[in-house]
Amino acid sequence: MNTGERIGKIEKRVNTIEKAVQILTELIVSHDERLVKTLNNDEDLNAKISALVDAQIRSEDKLQALIDTQMRNEDRLQIINSALGQLTQLVEKAHSRIDRLEN
Repeated sequence: MNTGERIGKIEKRVNTIEKAVQILTELIVSHDERLVKTLNNDEDLNAKISALVDAQIRSEDKLQALIDTQMRNEDRLQIINSALGQLTQLVEKAHSRIDRLEN
């Protein structure tokens, strides 16, 4: 093989290596772009998850407040029912006394 053929083969190899380097460079750039996009999406997702967690906490707090209010209302209802029972007994006694007075 003469010098011209060797130079031709070397130039061909250099061209192949240059193309390979160019392709690798494009792949790296593409990978970096996708990685940045993925990281940004992860940040957005984390922000949304945090917002959902906060909303869940607020909902649980409101639900607990509602449960507490319901329990207080049930306690008050028992007091009212007890007072109503006592009032009913007093009214019945009053009617009984009125009936005795009328007779």
